[in-house]
Amino acid sequence: MKRILLLLAAFGAALSVRAQSLDELLLQLDATLSQADRYAAEKEVRIKTIENNIHSRGVSAEQRFQIYGQLYQEYLTYNFDQASAALDSQEEAAYELGDRALINEVMLSRAMVNATGGLYLEASQILQQIDTTLFSPEQQLEYWNTQQRFWFDYRDYLGEDPDGRMASKIAYYRNAILSAAPENSVLYQGIAIRRAMDEQNWGQADFLCKNLLAKLDPASHDYANWAYYEARICEQLDRSEEMMSWFILSAMADLKTATKDNASLCSLSQELFNTGQVDRAFRYIRASLDDALFYNARLRQWQIAAVFPHIQAGYENYRNEQVRRSRISLILVSLLTVATLLGAFMVLRAYRRQKRLTAQVEQMNRQIQEFSDSLQQVNASLTQANSDLSEANAAKEEYISLFLSLSSGYIDKMKKYQSGIRKQAIAGHYDEIIAETSSHALVDDELKHFYTLFDQTFLKLYPKFVEQFNALLRPDARIATRSGELTTELRIFALIRLGITQSSQIASILRYSVNTIYNYRAQLKNAALEDREHFEEKLMHIGY
Repeated sequence: MKRILLLLAAFGAALSVRAQSLDELLLQLDATLSQADRYAAEKEVRIKTIENNIHSRGVSAEQRFQIYGQLYQEYLTYNFDQASAALDSQEEAAYELGDRALINEVMLSRAMVNATGGLYLEASQILQQIDTTLFSPEQQLEYWNTQQRFWFDYRDYLGEDPDGRMASKIAYYRNAILSAAPENSVLYQGIAIRRAMDEQNWGQADFLCKNLLAKLDPASHDYANWAYYEARICEQLDRSEEMMSWFILSAMADLKTATKDNASLCSLSQELFNTGQVDRAFRYIRASLDDALFYNARLRQWQIAAVFPHIQAGYENYRNEQVRRSRISLILVSLLTVATLLGAFMVLRAYRRQKRLTAQVEQMNRQIQEFSDSLQQVNASLTQANSDLSEANAAKEEYISLFLSLSSGYIDKMKKYQSGIRKQAIAGHYDEIIAETSSHALVDDELKHFYTLFDQTFLKLYPKFVEQFNALLRPDARIATRSGELTTELRIFALIRLGITQSSQIASILRYSVNTIYNYRAQLKNAALEDREHFEEKLMHIGY
């Protein structure tokens, strides 16, 4: 008799799903999704009410433990961080009471929330620290359930179990639960379903899961959980439409319970995307991602992040195609409208339009001619400006050369004057020896001043001369300078850049021998980066 009742319950659950078409269920899901904020607001009100109880006057440690436990249950599927914070406060109350059993209860809850949130290392460490000798029968069942959930999720996360160790642990803890839990409990029936799925006995799993669902409230978290597993069972039985129906029912239960840690909406969006319903799939995956970000557990975010880019790319292609088609339709309608208007008015306005176009063309021709004349004037002005600029540059360089020659001649005259003083000193005119010494220092000072003035003037005219000159040389031969000063080599080629190319003239200006100037020129030509024969020719282009 019991077997018959179970069959009838499972059959009734299947009929309730098939009674509605997939399109009707999707419309119901859309309506439920539009109310998601209302369901979340109701959850917040419940949470606020519980929190207000904590701050009531005269709350004992035992009461705080119970209140934080209620708060944890509300946050468990709503916000990972807040659920962990509630457990922290509950643990403080347990330690304040000094009750090891209550501490174990908190640790079991923390291990479960960490396992479901993807914090497997933390969950494993907590499970190892729990003192199992103090368990009540209920805590023992909860411990076994947490262990099987941890090892199942951890194996699923790794994607492998080469030595079967994790499968053995899962089987061990599930068998322990089945041997101790009441047969009519959700825990017992759920573990029986999971074991049938592990053994790939999909027919039995389908029967057991539908039987359990028939007993659950469609607006409960347990219903959302087992409707999701029923969808996965239907997937293995190749019942794709029924699979999607169970995903929808699971997603609606998640929305009504304000469950942010959900999986059905994401799975449904993938199936809808595969069937070409890109727009709806994108809306659902966006909602699922928003929930995952709000819940803030890394595991669910990673799972959705693996799916989201694929669906987003498909949605963007879909929208682009819709926009393209809309534009084509708009263009076709516009062209048809224009053609109709043109056909209606063509004969009536042909002469006037032709006359108007002729006048416009004549006006445009005049404007083009005027523009052409203006352009020729501008070109002529630019040509003259370039010519004036070239003449100015040439004159500038010529005046600089003349200035250098005059300065050099001035220094020569001072040296000659110094030489005359020296001859007088040799003849016995000792008073002039003092004058000679002073004159010699004056000549040296004037020569240094001449070099400094030359360096500063030249670098103002050609501020990038050193940089551009070094660019003509091999890296190992490039010349380092101090700011505002030129070396002897650079002064030689600065004079060449100014048009003073005779070594004798350069030697006269810089007070060196002709042979020294020639050696410097030959040495730097040999260090040229490219063709040495055209080194000085390239030098003359510096500054342009």
